[in-house]
Amino acid sequence: MTTPATVVAAPGRPSHRRRWIVLGVALGLLAAIGITIAVLVRNHNRMPPPLGSHASDVHRIVIAGHATSSIPPAPTVTIALPDGTKVGLLLTGPSDTERSDQARIGIRRNGDSSQTQWHEVAPGDVVTDYGVMVKVLKVWKMPDWANNAVDVKADPAS
Repeated sequence: MTTPATVVAAPGRPSHRRRWIVLGVALGLLAAIGITIAVLVRNHNRMPPPLGSHASDVHRIVIAGHATSSIPPAPTVTIALPDGTKVGLLLTGPSDTERSDQARIGIRRNGDSSQTQWHEVAPGDVVTDYGVMVKVLKVWKMPDWANNAVDVKADPAS
């Protein structure tokens, strides 16, 4: 009785087919890793789109400086009231309690950080403090929270 002959690669040498499979898998993994890194880098630096044409009472509040430092964040928007008082609007980093469509904004009177009223807001919310009425138009949550922003309509309260 005879047994069928089988072709076996020489000991220690993989067949050409196995080499191509290993090479293809390795190249596929390298390509996947490269694409993942490129997407992460691009998304990490993403910023909200420019505000564009808008009414004079529409503003974008952004995070100023390092919101994680012990120094209170600075207002990035200032509203002048008819009596000359200045009210600043500011944004801080995310809190543990805010939802994905919320942001934490502050309304500060005369640049005094002890006179800041904080609000967790979402689009459509309206808050009033220190004579300014602020309506939230859009909350921009970016992959890097330091690039978050909030578009608001701010006017003196009636």
